[in-house]
This record gives sequence, C-alpha cells and structure tokens, in this order.
Amino acid sequence: MKKILALFATFFMFSAFGIEEISVKNLKNVIEQGANDFIIIDVRTPSEYKADHLDGAELIPLSGLETQIDYIAESYGDQKIYLICRSGRRSSIAYGILEKFNLTVFNVKGGMVAWNSLSH
Repeated sequence: MKKILALFATFFMFSAFGIEEISVKNLKNVIEQGANDFIIIDVRTPSEYKADHLDGAELIPLSGLETQIDYIAESYGDQKIYLICRSGRRSSIAYGILEKFNLTVFNVKGGMVAWNSLSH
C-alpha cells in the first residue's frame, strides 16, 4: 500500500507542476526530420535497454542518474533531452531531477510501451 501511495504522490507531484512531455508520434517526427539538436536518454535498466531501445538512445539508468548530472550537462546542456523508460514513470522522475539543473528536458509520454504501439 505504501508503494502505491508513493507512486501516486510522485505522479501527482509531476502532474501538478506541469511536466513537459512529448508524444511518441511527435518524437518520431523529430527523429525522422533528422534534427541534431536533441538526445534521447533511456533511464531503464541495462537489461531492459538491451532487450529493446530506440536507435541512438543513450542508456543512463535512473538508479545512477544523479551521478551523471555533470556529464549530461556538459555533453547535452545545449540540446533538448528526451527521457524515455518503459511507461513514462521513471522518465518523469528523471525529468524532476534534471529540470532542476536548467536543462531542456521532455518526458516521452507512454515510454517504450507507447513507442512500440506505433506502426513503424
């Protein structure tokens, strides 16, 4: 029960403060247009990433994200950062961490579940 309440509180906290999101359809359009002003960071576990990930996505698991802040800021500070996970929950938590550092971040709404439901 405590875990469910914590998840609900996390969702409510980010919803209440207006998390910036991008739909998988819009992300697909960005990728297809060949833009080079963005990076996709996959915050899932290495095993999830190995099983299925977006081409070009960089794996930085949520569990180690805070130790990679300097790297992310130095490498991608001038780019849009699209955060993806399985369903959008972990990437929304990553959003909350990274947006504190004045990075331009977006949560990929629905995550890989939504992405894989697109007809490619």
